[in-house]
Amino acid sequence: MKLARRRFLTGAAGAALALPWLEAFTNNKAHAQGMTPPRRIIVVAYPMGFIRTHWQPTVDGVGFTLPFITAPLEPFRNQLLMVSNVDNAVCNLNSQHAFGHPAKKESVLTGTLMRAAFSGDQSNTLANVIADAAGSEMGGPNGPSIEHFIGAAIRGARPFASVDLGVSGENYDINVMRSDFCFEAATTPVGLQCNPARAFDQFFAGVTTDAAQLALQRRARQRKKSVLDLVRSSYQDLKVGLNGQDQRRLDEHAQRVRQIEIDVQNAACARPAGNYGTPGPNAPYTPFRMMSMRERCQLMIPLLANAMGCDLAPVGRLEFLDQQSPFFGVPSVDTARAAWSSAPTPSDWHGMVHGDPSPVDGIPTRGTPPAQYLLDGYRFFYDQLAALLGALRAIPEGNDGRTALDNTLVVMCSDYGNGNGHSSNKLGFTIAGNLNGARSNFHFNGKGTNEDFYTRTAYNSSQVLNTLLRIFDVRDGGGAPVTSFGLQNFTAGQGTLPVFS
Repeated sequence: MKLARRRFLTGAAGAALALPWLEAFTNNKAHAQGMTPPRRIIVVAYPMGFIRTHWQPTVDGVGFTLPFITAPLEPFRNQLLMVSNVDNAVCNLNSQHAFGHPAKKESVLTGTLMRAAFSGDQSNTLANVIADAAGSEMGGPNGPSIEHFIGAAIRGARPFASVDLGVSGENYDINVMRSDFCFEAATTPVGLQCNPARAFDQFFAGVTTDAAQLALQRRARQRKKSVLDLVRSSYQDLKVGLNGQDQRRLDEHAQRVRQIEIDVQNAACARPAGNYGTPGPNAPYTPFRMMSMRERCQLMIPLLANAMGCDLAPVGRLEFLDQQSPFFGVPSVDTARAAWSSAPTPSDWHGMVHGDPSPVDGIPTRGTPPAQYLLDGYRFFYDQLAALLGALRAIPEGNDGRTALDNTLVVMCSDYGNGNGHSSNKLGFTIAGNLNGARSNFHFNGKGTNEDFYTRTAYNSSQVLNTLLRIFDVRDGGGAPVTSFGLQNFTAGQGTLPVFS
């Protein structure tokens, strides 16, 4: 039996269940022979940088040790490329990018400046860049981000262009928020779904805008029916004729989807007493209580991993949205944050990162050694990255023993290098999964040896973006490799990092 590349099971209530990769989808059994580009890209982004000496691997090249912040990635080092000390050099072309957060977030994955920094016809070329300040930082960049560009090149017949999820640590009842890092086009931010129940229904339960279908789905949910109950008949029909391995994969996939559904439902019901809003016409999307970022990640990461394992889209995004005073769900961080926020002269996580003296005891968080709660907060993001990599590795994909991680490239980034300065120099990138010829178990250092974040280094983040293009073997309409991304005619942004064997 040969099935279409991607199908959905559908039920009487209009629900749908995405399918995992099955052997019946393809007759190609030579996938694992030689190097093959990844099938998809996932971008994970968070604000406020890191502490370089506690983030950066201990030595260049191979044989490094991962320090405290990045230590959670140790189980994945054989599929890991760490990139340190690369400057977001494009920011140095316009003085408005020299301070603050928004413009730096906008440029790190787009390789260009905000639209307001361009004159003339505003085309994305170096000749149009204005050297001095040019209005608000909030205008959006002058082009798409790299994962959108790659996704458009590799989408094929997949049902979604992207799976876009956000994790908020400051809002208790949110749905879609604009991305600060990811853009579909010039000045067009990606919308991130921050409500796990809505995200589940969007990608696994076939939510429709048809009023009759919505009414059927709501009644089914009120009767405690799972999306699996709604598609049971077609699910059983599909299993007929599949080989034993495909049947096992389908059953394991259904179990994972059901567990995600249960977790989302339990989290929505676990709100404490109080006025958290009244469900309106969008019921059954019950407003979520004030979840910590850790709790939200426990829902969003399995959802994202399984959506990718189902190959629903060529692009996945997971973005941490808050930089002021997010609720981490990490006791040491949240205890310190509460103490800082209730002090006579209050401060928050933002102040901790920038090395402000504690309003409680007057001791700077960025002393020597830095405050443990600051290190714990930074490590949290890499704990979540490790959880995502582990979830992808746990999903078998294809008929050759590979996993979803083997077919995915995951990129982690932030807007700053060292968080205690408003500088886009000395950034760090974590790249994991299918590196397609780029070196793994390897630390590439752009040779920034001075802790001062204002000093320049020899490589820049545009070359990281070009490296991603090469990993995916993205080609133009004439079949030639695309070798440059972002601001055109920017000499410092040409070429890839020297990380290919």
